[in-house]
Amino acid sequence: MTSTKQSSMRVVAPEINPPLSEAKDEEITEKTAAELRKLCKEKGEEFDTALTEAQARERIARLKEMD
Repeated sequence: MTSTKQSSMRVVAPEINPPLSEAKDEEITEKTAAELRKLCKEKGEEFDTALTEAQARERIARLKEMD
């Protein structure tokens, strides 16, 4: 008796923003930059164009906590 193994392949759609652990050294995405720029303007903060994706997301989180 012969048994056959079925391949269990999972198809995953690409993420718009990679997980923070993977974004550490990545360049900031347009979506993240736009959100950060908007929050900086609302809070009267300076927008830093030299941030990485991970740094920008952390900055966004801090700005959202400001109220």
